[in-house]
Amino acid sequence: MELSSLLTHHARYRPQATAVIFDQQRLDYRHFSARVARVAHLLLGLGVKKKERVATLLPNTLELLEIYWACARIGAVAVPLSPLLTGSGLSSLVNDAGAVCLVTQKSLLPVVEAVLPQLATLAPPRILLIDGDQPPWGSYAALAAAAPEGEPPAAGVTPDDLFNIMYTSGTTGLP
Repeated sequence: MELSSLLTHHARYRPQATAVIFDQQRLDYRHFSARVARVAHLLLGLGVKKKERVATLLPNTLELLEIYWACARIGAVAVPLSPLLTGSGLSSLVNDAGAVCLVTQKSLLPVVEAVLPQLATLAPPRILLIDGDQPPWGSYAALAAAAPEGEPPAAGVTPDDLFNIMYTSGTTGLP
């Protein structure tokens, strides 16, 4: 079974089984799969295509988990970045990954704004905030709520497709 279809499979055969517990939220497979499908449609609506990179600059959040699974569904590549990154570290990794979308939160926006001129592949409509509506940045919640329900079109994901890029390093330099 492919990672791209795992949630859909569980939503069909174990809809009431617990899929995610995050803070005080408990989501069964049916509800979590539906949330992920909306995020997949959100990404497709932004023009994200198979093999394109979606970066996240977030602490552990439910939205981060949704993005991981949504990327798998549409064949995009998840690029989780540490919320501790600043300046050249952030721009270096976003540019290296070739991210076409970035999802972050308001508290990290000053870091993004400081390096925005150096982010060759990103523009405000494809920089989303999970915690509010602050133009020119996109609102993750509003776009997800407006996204179509139901499964996105099959992306033709294969076992050889890249799922994520993880940047790791020691304490002495950039990854």
